[in-house]
Amino acid sequence: SVMEAELFEKICSDLERTHLGLLSICRNNGQATENGFRNHLKKSELNEERYTRAREKQLDYLEDLLREVSFDNGKDSLVDGNVNLGSNSIARDRLKTDTLKFILSKLRPQKYGTKIEHTIKSEPRVFKID
Repeated sequence: SVMEAELFEKICSDLERTHLGLLSICRNNGQATENGFRNHLKKSELNEERYTRAREKQLDYLEDLLREVSFDNGKDSLVDGNVNLGSNSIARDRLKTDTLKFILSKLRPQKYGTKIEHTIKSEPRVFKID
């Protein structure tokens, strides 16, 4: 399907300000399809650069979201009658932060990836030949 430049820009702009993926954003923009978006993306280097910038800005947004979710304890002690709803909220927030950390560790490994330190010093192996 053919995608107008204006719709392509709207989708890129939406990506920058949400945690949603391309499928959801296309769905939210009426007749847009992921396939149509990707076809439009391939039409020019400028489109590819615009999409790359949008994804980078989305990662900035996800970093901010990770901080917000991690430090928002507003629902931690929420109680409804005898039911402690806070534990549900804490569990949901843990899932969100784990997911955000996973995404960021894969897409921004230099900042969020696992750091592997090589501190083991080993002696060279000597093979004795008889």
